[in-house]
Amino acid sequence: MTRQTFKTTDVLKLEVEQTPTGLVNQIRNPPDPDYFWTFPATGIVAGSGFGWTTDVGVVNGIDVGTPAGRTDQWLRWAMTNGVPNAFYSENWAHSAGEYAAARIQAAVFNGVTAWYRLAIEWINSAGAVFSTSATSTVTQGTRVDTTGGVTVSLGAQLAPAGTVRARLRVDLFATAGGGNTAGGTIYWKDATAAKASTSAALSGLPVISPVPTWVNVIGPTHTISVNRSALNLGILTAEILDASIDPSQSTLVRPGKRCRLMALNNATGLWSPLFRGKISRGETSYDPTRTDAKRARVTLTAVDAAAELSQINRTLGVTDPKWLWKPLEGSGVPSRISTVSYPYTAYTTPSRSLLDQIAMIRDSTLGYAWVDRKGVLNVWRKVDMPSTPLTTLSESKYSALSVDYDTDRCINVVNVKLRRTNAANGTEVEVPYGPYVDQASIDQWGAHSADFTVVGITDSDAAAAAYAAPILTANATPAVRINAVEIPIRDTTDVTTLKAFLDVMDLVTVANTNAGISQAMVITALEHKINDGKWQLNLSFTVNNSVAAPQAVSTSGVISSAQGDANWTALPFAAGWADYGGGFQPCQYMKRNGFLYIRGLVKRTGANVAALTPICTLPAGFRPQASLAYAVSASPTGVGEAGHAVFVDSAGNVSISTATMNTNGYAYMGLPPIALD
Repeated sequence: MTRQTFKTTDVLKLEVEQTPTGLVNQIRNPPDPDYFWTFPATGIVAGSGFGWTTDVGVVNGIDVGTPAGRTDQWLRWAMTNGVPNAFYSENWAHSAGEYAAARIQAAVFNGVTAWYRLAIEWINSAGAVFSTSATSTVTQGTRVDTTGGVTVSLGAQLAPAGTVRARLRVDLFATAGGGNTAGGTIYWKDATAAKASTSAALSGLPVISPVPTWVNVIGPTHTISVNRSALNLGILTAEILDASIDPSQSTLVRPGKRCRLMALNNATGLWSPLFRGKISRGETSYDPTRTDAKRARVTLTAVDAAAELSQINRTLGVTDPKWLWKPLEGSGVPSRISTVSYPYTAYTTPSRSLLDQIAMIRDSTLGYAWVDRKGVLNVWRKVDMPSTPLTTLSESKYSALSVDYDTDRCINVVNVKLRRTNAANGTEVEVPYGPYVDQASIDQWGAHSADFTVVGITDSDAAAAAYAAPILTANATPAVRINAVEIPIRDTTDVTTLKAFLDVMDLVTVANTNAGISQAMVITALEHKINDGKWQLNLSFTVNNSVAAPQAVSTSGVISSAQGDANWTALPFAAGWADYGGGFQPCQYMKRNGFLYIRGLVKRTGANVAALTPICTLPAGFRPQASLAYAVSASPTGVGEAGHAVFVDSAGNVSISTATMNTNGYAYMGLPPIALD
């Protein structure tokens, strides 16, 4: 076997973010070249990883584009016509008594009119905005294609008592005097926000690059390992014999600092990441027999963006990857979503980590999600995944190949766990469906089950069966499979995208003439093992077009429900009653696991009626053993709301306690579960 012909230190850099001096840009974009310039303009959502967020009710996200007449890329946002428009930077740590100042380069295009105003919002320890600074002069954005925009600046602002964080707010107006805009797309770049202990230090704030200063800590004596796989936590571990970076003596190795392993691409001559994340731990062991730099063995551990995604909780949920840009806003994790759609559709969910929500959406759509070597979250529909292999890995490229056949490696029993949320009270119920089976596969190979937790599919057995069908088709039969290869990086010519830079979810062909194998395989996991004189890349695979392995999702705050006796059914209204309409929840009932559920908004369409006039009569089997009453909000006249009671009696009559219910009066019917046994 040919030995490695180069020193790893010639083509690798292990870089740690240096503690900055002077003014630092607290806004990562636009643009942060460390992430930004590695992407094409399509399929990228800036709001989730490019330093900006929007209000919950805003339907359009912030993304990246190249305006007509220019060659550079700008952040852009489609304003909503006739409503207040504002967007915000991700917040930064800020103390009371510190000053902050900001600036952006603001622009419009093709007849759009927008006036920009900047302010700093002060955030307290509860995470709430409790105060806002003075504002900048309202400045009209100029055409991006002819003038390159105009600078809008906000002078130094003093943070009040109670401040722990801050963010930049950008308001948009129709005129210098205010007013809601008529919509249209606006552009901005070169956003800078800085903080200092004095206002003088922020005078004449310049554009400050958001990119940190990096320090290469790799030494002549080192070992490095990188382990990454889809949505699992990616970990870099480095052992370096160098007393100068001993965390007991140096501030360089500190938890939370950004860290990246860079390699010199032989094909382009540019440095590109093999891993990007943040330091999670630094430790040192000492050799008391030595007095030189090698007396300290420093172990640095870093984790990728999956760690941040697991620690950020959201109560705003979505059911489709194309809307993920909204809950990802403000996470600080850059993302690339294969298909993005505005406006989004969301629901309120019990607090759930972003990682859990991404895993559920991936499994619900049988798509793919992973953190790549650049530290970017990718969420792709199956139809958008590459169909042409990036390269062929033949005997000349690898030193070892693992091929096997395992009768246990199949899925022939699928259990579907549907998560759905009660819009009235925000509780989440997990409804099991299945099992769905491939009996012929079970007869031959034994039962091998997998559980898939999903959102967004129809709450019915037919829909769950349709979801399970392609999983069974793709996985019911074991097959001879290539599991892994070991690839030595022997020469600098191997340090290219077709070898050393191969990444999780890349599609490659793995071939072996002696075994008569040539299969298109998807990389599901990788490991870099690197020391002074050896670099080896180990790849693990799954068959192309297979289903991503389901991921366990937290059940915190979720109510379990047995599979129901029936699905939601429209209430059998008595004469003069109907659904309220207008997009509100229709009135429906359902029985599950011995409990009756009723939901919806009912309206009186007939003449005025007295209290306790039946709204409907539930059928036998859906009636409680005794009369029950539940507090609801209602409007007997259709104007104003007050507390009333909904009664459900043992004869199945559902009624409301208002003295009278007039034409156009209404009542909310979102009742808690009613025991029937």
